[in-house]
Amino acid sequence: MDETFMKARAYLAQNYSDPELSLTDLCHYLGFSCSYFSTLFKQKTGLNYSHYITSLRLEQAARLLTDTDDTALSIGYQVGYSAPNYFSRAFKKFYGISPSRYREQNQSSYRVISNGRNSFLNRSQPPAPDMPDNLLFLHSVPCGSRFPYLKMLPHGLCIIPHHIQ
Repeated sequence: MDETFMKARAYLAQNYSDPELSLTDLCHYLGFSCSYFSTLFKQKTGLNYSHYITSLRLEQAARLLTDTDDTALSIGYQVGYSAPNYFSRAFKKFYGISPSRYREQNQSSYRVISNGRNSFLNRSQPPAPDMPDNLLFLHSVPCGSRFPYLKMLPHGLCIIPHHIQ
């Protein structure tokens, strides 16, 4: 049965952005009756199908709000909501704040700068007076992006190894 749930989770992860995605679609894909699979799904995950897909969509929306500059409207569509007001209401119910407020609280801008050998991540602040002149600003990167390989340097800089860029 664990293999079935792995298939179900993979299917949902691949198709959550489809606003028409339903339990019937999932069960048809897996070859189970809806009532039987719904009971098993709830036992295995602790959530019913609709709560599971809602949490999957809204967690992805939160990541997109933090890691991109896409509008909340666009993000709502990307994660499977065809009605912008419904997305905003669902997001606020799930997180306790609106999508725009969530973004304000969880995203601060960083810049990637390069000296030709390495790139650096810097908060959006003016460069320190003693920072080398040959650093070039490349593009903005939201702070929610995951950079586990960064190494902190002076002036709030982080080094990105050249092979990662």
